[in-house]
Amino acid sequence: MKNEVLIGREGNHPRVVLHEEVFLIMDQFALDNQNREFGGLLLGFVSSPEEGRRQQITVEQFLPIPDQQGESRFVISRQDWAATLAQLELQFPGYEIVGWMHTHPGFGTFLSQLDKEQHQRFFKEPWHLAYVVDPHHMARAFYLYGDQEWRRVNGYYIQQKDSDRKVGYAAAPGARRRKSSWTTAAVVATWSLVILVALGGVLLISGFNPLRREEPSQEVFTPPDNGEVSQRQAADSTLPQPAAESSLQRTPTVPQQPRPTPSPAAAEETAEETVEETVGTEEFGLRQYQVQAGDNLWTIAVNQLGDGSRYSEIAELNDLQTNAVLPVGLTLDLPED
Repeated sequence: MKNEVLIGREGNHPRVVLHEEVFLIMDQFALDNQNREFGGLLLGFVSSPEEGRRQQITVEQFLPIPDQQGESRFVISRQDWAATLAQLELQFPGYEIVGWMHTHPGFGTFLSQLDKEQHQRFFKEPWHLAYVVDPHHMARAFYLYGDQEWRRVNGYYIQQKDSDRKVGYAAAPGARRRKSSWTTAAVVATWSLVILVALGGVLLISGFNPLRREEPSQEVFTPPDNGEVSQRQAADSTLPQPAAESSLQRTPTVPQQPRPTPSPAAAEETAEETVEETVGTEEFGLRQYQVQAGDNLWTIAVNQLGDGSRYSEIAELNDLQTNAVLPVGLTLDLPED
């Protein structure tokens, strides 16, 4: 169709079409909720498969699932499901549930084991979509589950209201940035050059020359004469000469007092304090991990704790945000297994 824009490429799977309005709504929903996972239901219609034509899944509405306070992951409970179905009947009568959407802020567009189990519990039709959005990178992905196999949707269509639009919506945010990126780069380069020239002028005016080398001052050694104390004289005759030290002005040496030997009771108390300090760091059973290139809290939780969902425990233990960017070399405390 003329007013449809393909994002990605065609594949051997049902044809997925999203109305432009619902696509915008879900993008904004993901951008507004970047501190933890949120989600909701995809509403629309599914066409019956016909000979020579692919089955089509059309998404026209989005219904957020009520906010789950205190949950870092998006988990649909039985109560949430019942409340959302009741709201569906009131707000979008006649629409069919064609899948679900949830956010992965900073973790990419994959399905965790928890996501897969949740999909199989509530969305059992082979045409039910699982839509994942990473709002930190504005990455999106659709998945389908059928015949005991997960498949990623290669491409999907955005149905635009304005058929005369010259640029497809899904590429528009990035396209606008790319279209103006060369202009931005030119402006930044110009201002950088101006700043460098101005800084160079200020340094030259102040007399600073990075190529000039200061010659070290030379000293002339005067050998002792007739038993007198030897002196070092600077080559520059204008410098004052140090006065000869008189033997009568020397400060008498004070004998050092011997350090008192601690009593056996004090030595025993000190040893007990040392033992307590050593044991104190091991009572908590904490392990430490040094961040490697490409690590984030989720991958560390998977590789070190065996459960990616424990990333929030690592964040809380180290006083970090769950979506924090981890610098390479950072040492993290890990919770007990």
